[in-house]
Amino acid sequence: MLFRSHAEVDTEEGLTLFGRVLLVLAMVIASLIYIRIEDPETLRSNVRCGLLALVVIGNLALVRANYSLGGAEFFLRDEAWASTLPYVAPTAFAPLIVAILIDAGSGIFMALFVSIFTGVIYGNRLDLLVLTFLASLVSIYFGREARRRGRLVRAAGMGGLTVAAFAALIGFADRIPLETLLRQMAAGLGTGVLTGIGVVGLLPVLESLFKRTTDITLLELTDYNHPLLRRMQLEAPGTYHHSLVVAQLSENAANAIGAHPLVARVCALDRKSTRLNSSHVSESRMPSSA
Repeated sequence: MLFRSHAEVDTEEGLTLFGRVLLVLAMVIASLIYIRIEDPETLRSNVRCGLLALVVIGNLALVRANYSLGGAEFFLRDEAWASTLPYVAPTAFAPLIVAILIDAGSGIFMALFVSIFTGVIYGNRLDLLVLTFLASLVSIYFGREARRRGRLVRAAGMGGLTVAAFAALIGFADRIPLETLLRQMAAGLGTGVLTGIGVVGLLPVLESLFKRTTDITLLELTDYNHPLLRRMQLEAPGTYHHSLVVAQLSENAANAIGAHPLVARVCALDRKSTRLNSSHVSESRMPSSA
């Protein structure tokens, strides 16, 4: 009888594991189909594929590690604190990074991908799936054209605020005690802000590692206090003024045809400053006349 009971338990666990493997396989196939239809360039780029794989696996690892905290003695003793763990999961981390480094469409799909697995990890919770997906979309919306690092923190904070607001509404409907509800709201908001800070800190590393350039970096290159631009102001003011006019014209032209205006502006400034630097290097290498 005991042997039969153990066999039934093993069979049930095996079927559960098999079901989860099928779910993962289905999501991977869905991801490949989506990328094939909407962003075939990603499949042809090892850099993009590597970036997507790294941030998604990292995000899911963070969510799984957060879920594992529920087995700690502290959370087992206090259900009020244990109920805050789903709101601490940083589900907007990968979607926000992908939206900034690749595009918003890929970020939205990544948000759905991470949210589905988060809902499964926490016991097939549909409410958590919808809530985390909504929060990620809010973060992507506010951070889609970020040109300042502080705006990324604000974008992720808006996602956290969304989690806090809907946690309050859901908690009110479920008649959750006020103290537990406040903890959940604080956890959601705090996680959003910390996610933004983490994204800001990790972006320079990912830009360097995967050779990607964000609007934030491009804007930093157009800073008039950049050493090369400062040198051009002092040594070739006429060329400097001309480069500003060309950069403005390039930016306006890019806006008119739907191209990236910031890239056009940076390229115009960079070309002029590079020419100036090259000419000075050439002059310094010329032998002086006797």
